[in-house]
Amino acid sequence: MVMKSCAHSSPASQVRLCENCELPVDTIPLEPGQTADCPRCGTTVYRSEHASLNGNLALAITCLLLFIPSYYFDFITIRLVGVNIEGTLMEGFHALVKEGYLGLALLTLFCHTIAPLAMCFSILSAHFSLKHRWFVPFKLSLFILDHSRHWVMLDVFLISVAISCFKLQDYSDIFVGNALYSLVILQVITILIINRVSTRRYWELWHPESRLAITEKRIHCHSCHLSQQESSECIRCGSALHHRKPNSMQKTWALLIAATIAIFPANLIPISILITNGQLLEDTIFSGVASLINNDMLGIAIIIFVASIVVPVAKILGLAYLLICIQFNMVKIIVMH
Repeated sequence: MVMKSCAHSSPASQVRLCENCELPVDTIPLEPGQTADCPRCGTTVYRSEHASLNGNLALAITCLLLFIPSYYFDFITIRLVGVNIEGTLMEGFHALVKEGYLGLALLTLFCHTIAPLAMCFSILSAHFSLKHRWFVPFKLSLFILDHSRHWVMLDVFLISVAISCFKLQDYSDIFVGNALYSLVILQVITILIINRVSTRRYWELWHPESRLAITEKRIHCHSCHLSQQESSECIRCGSALHHRKPNSMQKTWALLIAATIAIFPANLIPISILITNGQLLEDTIFSGVASLINNDMLGIAIIIFVASIVVPVAKILGLAYLLICIQFNMVKIIVMH
């Protein structure tokens, strides 16, 4: 199935295509904080762009500076049987590797360190490349920025730390180190960066749309977010253009099947193991939620239950419904809903 944008009466300079459904949408001035959403699929087509790009640079530098205390100061100190056990983030990584959890260690390192660092350094690199007009580093920086920010999961890491501290509080004294405070501030700033950064604005500074000879807009570039005439290659960034992602249905089905299979062991196999006084205490997600409720921590229990069970199951069911409707040409059912 090939998606094609609809004809539009407005001049090309006043139209932008929705990046998801390619519906032509007129551009109008927006007040600060406002967004313009696609009337067909609800995707944000554009938003008010009053925030300074130099603010992105300042926030990225701040994040990089915060990584120093986050890694070199004590993260958490545990007093167990009168003995203080101090640890930094990297010591935690090494402990996971030493215990044989290499995959888990690499995943946590990637989500709470590598991805945020990649995002921040890509912002610095984009500004530097923009200033010196280096096309390849500029394009690569924005590519890394666009993909790395989806993997920044400091919030998930901090929640897991909070749950671990809760499980240990009955058996030991826990003291928060300066690194944890730095990491919390780092999380807040990364949220600000993710919410305000726009790769399209960087591309507009590189080569404004107004300087390009665009007579009509039929296809949208997902790299530099330029709506343009039908072509196989973007006239601004050189990326390949397509109305639909190649083999998108097959890839989505494969990922959906994998997610459906993985959700069962994720909820049935113990997610944490605590050994105390020679006793083995195992917890699944369900038992962990029940334990939180029994300890009058209903708020955290609801957050974990929704994030770990309700949301994944809802996504799987919703995506399966959409795929089945598309696969069997039941588009009218989707439209009616």
